[in-house]
Amino acid sequence: MRRFCPRRATCVRQTDPSHATQTVHEMAPLVFASRAVAYNSHGQIGGVVRTLVVGGGIAGLAAAIAFRRAGLEVEIVEAQPDWSPLSSGMFLQSNGLGMLNRLGILEPVLNAGFGIPDDLMPVSTFDGWPITDVRYPRLAGPDVPAILGIKRVALHAILTEAIDRLGIPVRFGTVVETLVGGSDGSSTQVTTTDGRAESFEFVVAADGIRSSLRATCFPDRADPRYSGFGAWRCVCPRPSDLKHKLMMIGPGARLGVMPISNDELYMFGITPEPVEARYEPTAWATLMRERFADFRGRAPELFAVATLFHYTAVEEVPAAQPLHREGVVLIGDAAHATTPFMGQGGSMALEDAVVLAEVVSRGTSLVRALEEYERRRFPRIEFVQARSFDAGRAWGGDRSAYSPETLKTTMQARVDGFYAQLTPAP
Repeated sequence: MRRFCPRRATCVRQTDPSHATQTVHEMAPLVFASRAVAYNSHGQIGGVVRTLVVGGGIAGLAAAIAFRRAGLEVEIVEAQPDWSPLSSGMFLQSNGLGMLNRLGILEPVLNAGFGIPDDLMPVSTFDGWPITDVRYPRLAGPDVPAILGIKRVALHAILTEAIDRLGIPVRFGTVVETLVGGSDGSSTQVTTTDGRAESFEFVVAADGIRSSLRATCFPDRADPRYSGFGAWRCVCPRPSDLKHKLMMIGPGARLGVMPISNDELYMFGITPEPVEARYEPTAWATLMRERFADFRGRAPELFAVATLFHYTAVEEVPAAQPLHREGVVLIGDAAHATTPFMGQGGSMALEDAVVLAEVVSRGTSLVRALEEYERRRFPRIEFVQARSFDAGRAWGGDRSAYSPETLKTTMQARVDGFYAQLTPAP
C-alpha cells in the first residue's frame, strides 16, 4: 500500500553506514520472548524497548505484530485517516506464508485465501495453446501450499485484527515531522503531526515506495525508477473449475489469472507503457480490455464479468546499503520495492518484519542487532530484486527468451533455480 505523506520529516543524524556480508543466514525457528527486551541509552540491556512503526501496509503491520510478540513495546503511525488497502488481489509464495506462520496468523490467511492444491501453474500462449506446467516448491512445509492468492483487503483485515488483539496503538492521520538520533545506539527523538514528542529506541520506516522517511533520512538514496511496464488488475467471479494460477504469454503482453478465494479470482496483466502514461481511473476498464483483446482461453469469459479494475506504473526502489541509519530502519517497499515479475514483493516485506523482530529481541546491542538484520536481509533482497528486474527486461527486450519453445524447456528450471536460492528460510 503506497503512502503519500503530507509533510516531509526533518531527520537530524550522523552518517555511519553499516556493512553487509554476501552470505544468506540460515534462520532457526523463531522463538518469541516472554518478557520485554530492554536496552539502555547506549544500546545495551537497560529499559523497555519502544519502537515506532511508520506506515500501516503489509510490512508495517507485520513488523508491529512481530515486535509485540517478541516482547517489544510498539505503536504505529499511519498517514491515512483510516485503513484503506487496495481491493485487488495478490499472491504469496510459500516463503511468505512461512513468515505468516511465524507471526501466528497463517491459519486465517489460508481460510480467507485460495491455496493452489497441486502447486501447478499452467502456461499457455495468448491464444490458448498449452506451453508447459510449472510446479512451485513448498518451502514452508508439506502442509502449506506453494502459492496462495488472497484479496489485499482480506489480508489487511487479518493483519489489523491481530494488531487489535495484541493491543498495539495506531494513530491515524499522523506523520513524522522530525527525528533526532545519534550513531551510538541512543534513543531517537520523534515529533509527529498530532503534537506528540517522544523517545523511541528505533523507528521502522515502512511507509511505502514513496517513503518520506527514506527521502529525508537517506537523502543519498535513489528515487523510485520506472521499469517501462504498467500493471493492470481486475477481480472476477471464480468459475468452480478454475483452481490454478494461469499464465498466458503474448507478444508484448502477459496476462495471469489467480484464484483469491472460493468465490473470486483476479487477473493481472503486464504491458509496456510510456513513462509519461497517466490514465484516468474511469478509463482503466476499457484500456485493460483493449490491451488484452487478443487473448483467448479463459480471458474473454473473465473480462466479460470483471470489476474493480486498477492500473499502476511498475516502479522499483533499488536496494542499497545501509538499510538502517541512526535509529531508522527501512523495510518493505520503503527499502526495496520490487517489480512483480517474480511475485515476491509481499513475501520480502514479511521476511523483513520477522527477521528484524528476531534479531532485536535477542537483547544484545541494538547497533549489532541492526547490523545483523542488514547482513541477513540485504543479499536476499538484492538477489530477488535483481532476478525480478532481469526477468522483466528480458521479456521486454529479447522476446526469444519467452518464446513458447524456450519456455517449454527452461521455465521449470528457472523456477527451481530461483527458489533454491531462497532455501533455507531467511
